[in-house]
Amino acid sequence: MSYIRKTVHILSIALWSVAAFAATASLHLHEVTPGKSAQARTKLEGNQIRAGGRLLVFLSPDCECSASTLSNLSDYLGSKPNIETTIYFSCPKPETSRLEGCRLWKQASSIPGAVLRVDADGVTAQHYRAFTSGQCLLYDGPTGKLVYSGGITPGRAEVGPNRGIDALRRFERGSRVFSSFPVYGCALQGFAAG
Repeated sequence: MSYIRKTVHILSIALWSVAAFAATASLHLHEVTPGKSAQARTKLEGNQIRAGGRLLVFLSPDCECSASTLSNLSDYLGSKPNIETTIYFSCPKPETSRLEGCRLWKQASSIPGAVLRVDADGVTAQHYRAFTSGQCLLYDGPTGKLVYSGGITPGRAEVGPNRGIDALRRFERGSRVFSSFPVYGCALQGFAAG
């Protein structure tokens, strides 16, 4: 092989290696970077809460990371906490009819005690200032005060123990100290995730 061909060959391999490393680093960065956190309302408005608390969960039907949120939520609600739970699926109004057939809606409908709502055009998410799929807001029943804002997964598309679920469990044991944890997911309808 001539000197020029060898040099071109070595440079080609070097450039390919740099490109592969950059792509891998970019994917890893996406996995560990949380979405934009909610700027949630600090007090729940409207209806009295009969349960110990009210948990609002905001999801995009197209975010694969949301399956992890639903899995962790199902495990948590399986212990029968004294929390009213509503799951909002945000999507454009023309697409709301497809929700009941989507995989995530079916997964959510199997969660005991959870109420599912269609959030056409993300109006409810915008009202509560939830920007990222997987955002959970927990309000204390008697006071309506926000006690938790964040996600309930340890990372994008990850299932398992995490500080978000720990905060929900502390609430069940009587803690009313506000806490938060990053949300890992896609942007909700009408918002750009961070």
